[in-house]
Amino acid sequence: MPLISVIMPVYNAEKHVSSAIDSILNQTFTDFEFLIFNDGSTDKSQQEIEKYKDPRIKFFNYSTNKGYVAHLNHGIDIAKGKYIARMDADDISLPERFKIQVDFLENHPDIGLCGAWVAFLDHDSKVVNGNIGKHAADHDHICVALLRHNSFSHPVVMIRRSILIDHGLRYEADFMPSEDGRLWVTMRKYTRLHNLQKVLLYYRKHANQTSTVEKKLRYKNTTRIKIELIEEITGPLSETEKKIYTDIIHQTYSGDTDYLLNLYALINKIAHANNTKKLYVPAILNKQMQTTLKSVSKRFIHNNNKILSLWMKLYPEKNTLQFYAYFFYLLLLSIKRKRKYLVFAHQR
Repeated sequence: MPLISVIMPVYNAEKHVSSAIDSILNQTFTDFEFLIFNDGSTDKSQQEIEKYKDPRIKFFNYSTNKGYVAHLNHGIDIAKGKYIARMDADDISLPERFKIQVDFLENHPDIGLCGAWVAFLDHDSKVVNGNIGKHAADHDHICVALLRHNSFSHPVVMIRRSILIDHGLRYEADFMPSEDGRLWVTMRKYTRLHNLQKVLLYYRKHANQTSTVEKKLRYKNTTRIKIELIEEITGPLSETEKKIYTDIIHQTYSGDTDYLLNLYALINKIAHANNTKKLYVPAILNKQMQTTLKSVSKRFIHNNNKILSLWMKLYPEKNTLQFYAYFFYLLLLSIKRKRKYLVFAHQR
């Protein structure tokens, strides 16, 4: 039995699929099966895949498009490996990826989902310098991050298959194209999560990706997932609170005083409810909530002179060094921006 089952759906990826396949076949860790699903491609993806004769490849060729979630779940069902490694048809896994992830999972049996960082490729397949997709490392920080972000790069994850099988977990098509984020949120109930703090995959962004083409659907389903998580902490939210937390997720804030008052109140509500229920480590969640307060306050301090009073009234941890430090930072920022505005107005 192979130790790893690699699952890679393919749809119209003739330009890059060979590079993706090569990056898997050239792994330094060689004990794997490679399940490739051609999802009704209308280009030459099939011909590119069929050039390979490596016995580790198991090729499933479909004449019609079924959607990649169906193939991901089929792959989980038929996989023989202890671990499921995800791969996309236009990305490149670094040669040591499997060895590093397997070594980590073998030495940490409590971890069921292991991700890593990714570097980004441009249109010429060159690595974009300094552009790294980083994620929180340990389980507690990841769980708090999931309240706002995905926290994993899907093509580089490795999953302990027994977690999926024992608990009947699969990708949910109803949450496409955020089905991966939905799975991570569900898995956290049954196992611990981890991200290795190193780049193990080159990730390609282009206009034809599902996440780009279906941006509105991703927005809707990502919001749906995050609101459910917050309501586990607070109980049912009002429509106004849901709208505000949607803005927190997507950073689409308003500078209106009443709006900011409600936003500050919601952040306090989340923090206080979690301090009681302790669904998340309070110190970590409170820090994220405070970071949101800071970023919103900084953004609107120049055009809303009530920010400082709101800050003093509603900041969750008053009379702390951090509270006063950021208060004076906002005060100085407000003064500086007002001076800049007056100079600009005078010059005009």
